[in-house]
Amino acid sequence: MLNFIVSMKKRRFITLQREDAIKIIQDISVTKDFVLETLQEKLSVFKLAEVFSLTAYDAAYLDLAQRLRVPLLTYDAALLNAALTAGVKTNISSI
Repeated sequence: MLNFIVSMKKRRFITLQREDAIKIIQDISVTKDFVLETLQEKLSVFKLAEVFSLTAYDAAYLDLAQRLRVPLLTYDAALLNAALTAGVKTNISSI
């Protein structure tokens, strides 16, 4: 989430002060996901990384959004395009 806010600031989409950004993050409910424990679950992320030419880190985010059926918040072009192609809702409809 912090990466998302920093990215938005860099692109001048928002003009939050650091303290305001931290307050927003603190108000968001975050749950840890421990699903990537089995070989099959790890292979699922690996496959997404291969299919969409993503880093393992980005593929894990895409996998999580798919499994939880939640929108993916990103301004990373490769991850956004992968999400749109995979049918995952995003914060924007296209780049």
